[in-house]
Amino acid sequence: MQTFKRFILYVLSIALVVTLVSAAFIIPWLHTPTDYHDQALREKLAGQIDTLIIGQSYAMDGVMPQKLDEALGTVTYNLSGSLMPVYGQTYMVKKELARNPIKHVIIEITPDTFTSDERAVYGNGDSYIFARLDSFSERLDYLTRCVQVSDWPNIYARILLLSLRSAAYGLLGQTETIDESLMGFNPQKAKDVSLSMEAAPGLHQAMSIFNAPLEANIREYEALIELCQQAGCEVTIIYTPVSHAKVWQLYDQDTFREWAQALADKYGVPLFDFNLLKDRYALFDDTCSYSDDNHLSREGAEIFSAVMADVLRRYRAGEDVSPLFYSSYREVIRDSVYWGR
Repeated sequence: MQTFKRFILYVLSIALVVTLVSAAFIIPWLHTPTDYHDQALREKLAGQIDTLIIGQSYAMDGVMPQKLDEALGTVTYNLSGSLMPVYGQTYMVKKELARNPIKHVIIEITPDTFTSDERAVYGNGDSYIFARLDSFSERLDYLTRCVQVSDWPNIYARILLLSLRSAAYGLLGQTETIDESLMGFNPQKAKDVSLSMEAAPGLHQAMSIFNAPLEANIREYEALIELCQQAGCEVTIIYTPVSHAKVWQLYDQDTFREWAQALADKYGVPLFDFNLLKDRYALFDDTCSYSDDNHLSREGAEIFSAVMADVLRRYRAGEDVSPLFYSSYREVIRDSVYWGR
């Protein structure tokens, strides 16, 4: 009996600590408008958004809604999120479909979309989704419907660390206030990711990008497409540009391209792989267009978003835009800036 009482006391003590910490740090953080918390902005825009961008960090860092809206006359919101699992993307899109006249959904596709396992990274992407939901009941719904129970403590720990970091910034007089004009876009600082003359030859097609995709991810991705099509939306799939150095190093890009194209064809939707742009070497520079090998910098995103908007405008007008693209990654490598370096 004494042991049982001690156990109950221990459990109650843990619950009390969790409650106090949550009240002191997590709850205030969840209601502070930062790049993790765009709930108030999306609520304010309800009924106005007609185009959604959805995906992980490639799209979040690479697509500027402003550029699309200037060219297409749309109202676009970038709903993408860092490490966001596909089931989480579906959850977020479903919410916006219910309160906006969505006509177009632009879905990111990358090898990571299908090869990454959210459960293997202990709820990392789920923690960002949890922070962006509107209420306790909605967060509980997401946890119970989408996330395995074993990841709940991981999500709590990540949320706690993020809230503590925010509190520390506050003590230092720094803020993380969201810039509403970006409409979900997350600008990144440029970094030189170019290969040196000495390194380039040895790295030529030395890495793999696409191992066997996970069946669960494929099912979830197809469910996302089906959700949008059933809602009457025009779906477009995009792959944002990675660095020239990344393309130079990967040997199985055409395997992924062909696989992704077959998936797009299955649902009768266009796939634009912007890594195959014929002008990619003129438009982007590895010294300033990227924040790392995979993600565009703010400068690169501005250029890319304008190009993507133009491609979408011409495609929607019935123009054949295929001449703007290489037919394979072999051709991209043939014209690489790294030959002879």
